[in-house]
Amino acid sequence: MLKEQGKLKEAGEHLKKYVELEEAAGRHNGEAYYSLGTYYLGVGNARDAKLMLQRAIEIDPQSALFNNAMGDVYLVDKEPKVALVYYQKALEKDPKYALAFSGMGDAYRDLGDVAAAEKSYRRALELRGDYNLVYFKLGELYEKANPVEAIKQFEKYLASGKNLALAKQAEARLAVLRPVVEVQQIK
Repeated sequence: MLKEQGKLKEAGEHLKKYVELEEAAGRHNGEAYYSLGTYYLGVGNARDAKLMLQRAIEIDPQSALFNNAMGDVYLVDKEPKVALVYYQKALEKDPKYALAFSGMGDAYRDLGDVAAAEKSYRRALELRGDYNLVYFKLGELYEKANPVEAIKQFEKYLASGKNLALAKQAEARLAVLRPVVEVQQIK
């Protein structure tokens, strides 16, 4: 709740205390490590995120949730090949895990494999039609190679009306893309 209220420091302190209490009681709680790890990732502390998520994975190596989060950490650390390993582990546990497909798309994009990125993003949308952030990601993917398709994807993202944290970015990209496409159509 604190995180949702924007009280990140307080949220972090509570999560640290949660881990401390679990360890003091002799429990090594994967969920506690995961929660603190994703908190660290959210505040840009990839080193500590890795440490906490590794503890979570040691407790439950098959957890799709834990492995997906570790993939996210490696993606932030600009190690997309390693991120792919963790996303694949997540999908081995849960082949319908849309978040892992989205992460794989990001990793493939970072590796320059547009076809694999597109395939992963499309699979994420097949599995979870309400995962509107993927439309933004597809817009980014198509931005240079296929501006018309990029426009469609950014418009789908904005039309969803949900999870619009990147709305201003989408609108700015559309403002650049639309004139380019108009000029191309005139020629």
